[in-house]
Amino acid sequence: MVFAAGLGKPSVMLAGIDSREAVPVPSPSGEGGAFDRAVARDGWVAVQVGYQVAAYRDGSLLDPVVLPSAWQMFPAVEPDAILLRLYPGRSQEPGEPSQVVVVDGSGAVRRSGMFPGDAGHSEVTGGVVGLTGIWSWSDQSRTPLDDGWPIGTLDGHVVLLSRPGEVEALDLQSGASRRCRIPAGESPFHSGAYDMMASSFAASGRHGVLVADMPAGPRWIPLDVTGRFDAEQARAAFRLPATPAGRARARSGPGQLPAATAGTRPYLSRAETGIRLRSCLPRQTVPAGESRLGGQPDVPPGHRWPQWEGVPMAFLAQVRLDAVAGALPGAPVPATGVLSVFAAVEPDGMYTVDDKAVQAAIYPAAGLTRVPWPADLPEELRFDIAELLPEPGFTLPQSIPDIDEATQAEWDALVEMSTPHGPDHRMLGHPAFIQGDDSRPADRHGTPMALLLQVDGDSIAGFSFGDGGRLHVWVPLADLKAGDLRSCEISMESC
Repeated sequence: MVFAAGLGKPSVMLAGIDSREAVPVPSPSGEGGAFDRAVARDGWVAVQVGYQVAAYRDGSLLDPVVLPSAWQMFPAVEPDAILLRLYPGRSQEPGEPSQVVVVDGSGAVRRSGMFPGDAGHSEVTGGVVGLTGIWSWSDQSRTPLDDGWPIGTLDGHVVLLSRPGEVEALDLQSGASRRCRIPAGESPFHSGAYDMMASSFAASGRHGVLVADMPAGPRWIPLDVTGRFDAEQARAAFRLPATPAGRARARSGPGQLPAATAGTRPYLSRAETGIRLRSCLPRQTVPAGESRLGGQPDVPPGHRWPQWEGVPMAFLAQVRLDAVAGALPGAPVPATGVLSVFAAVEPDGMYTVDDKAVQAAIYPAAGLTRVPWPADLPEELRFDIAELLPEPGFTLPQSIPDIDEATQAEWDALVEMSTPHGPDHRMLGHPAFIQGDDSRPADRHGTPMALLLQVDGDSIAGFSFGDGGRLHVWVPLADLKAGDLRSCEISMESC
């Protein structure tokens, strides 16, 4: 049996390797969505959903044990215990200490201590690993580590350190060191996976996988990771039977809407076709003009980097409009060219600074050149690349005026079913407002503007707008059809 992340509710399921059947199991958090992390321990599995941690033990999988809420969890030195950096129920203040505990699958605390906020990233014998060193359980003293970013530990005494261009496995007992080279841009790694005994480690990078055990040390395995997944090709590669007829998962798209109830069916006429922009890891080399978030923009010769009040704007995205027109024939956009969007956002929190602080333009696809970031563009606004795959889909308004409470609840469920899992980037159609208010800004004639681009938080690109927020870029519909984007506005909302 293996643990699996459920889409929606339930959030945790058991999947049979032989039967290929999935069975829901209770989740103490009561929340939907995929669980954030799972760590296998000897005799049990720790599952984290949000801040909530639970232990699923052999022989009692349907009766999970609720463990303390935590920011993070890692394997402890003992193979039957977990290390937790506890969540205090609020955001931590700068410099505020963290409580770190080691618990077993029954919730019994084996060790506990207060450490500086950077501690609690993993455990070695006698201490807790932090970003600046190893902190002793006995007296909270710190032993500095060599320069590097700790990304994991092996066997309770080997620390994995990531640096630009290399990863080192440092044995604290013998002093032995094993190193491997990694491509530029692949450091640091986050959220690595361990085997049950925490003697081997694996973490995904942008273009490969880092694996480590001792005495072999770390190894870098390059992969052509594109995010484009072909289920039947994967089945053939792993010699699995083809998908049975009628068992393929349905996808929402034009001509196909989620099943509606009798109460909501009359309102389906309010659906609008739009474009989902599915983000994925980039190829090794992304050609100029391809649809993507972040990175350095592809622009025509002579282009001047846009500024707002003398400060460079951040480059957000570019989208091939021929791909949009191909995915959605008749879309109210020019059929050729590359849409390019810049915006002025604060480096701290990525909040928008003004509703006019956005520049969008459509450039001819031929002759585009990738230009570097300005020297004075803050590092926080130099985003990574996430390629975008335009896909057609129906979009629904989030609220219907003057309907009763029960029908609105059914409509909310319908909207949730039609919303993609993962980052919700889109063009055209209805926007997805976090607060549920469907009001759009109006143009000079008082007509609601069209959605040019919706940009969500995205871990691949490094987007994080406020507290779980997203951006909306608006344009008058007539201007959009004409390819005139000078009257764009931008708005942001967060949780």
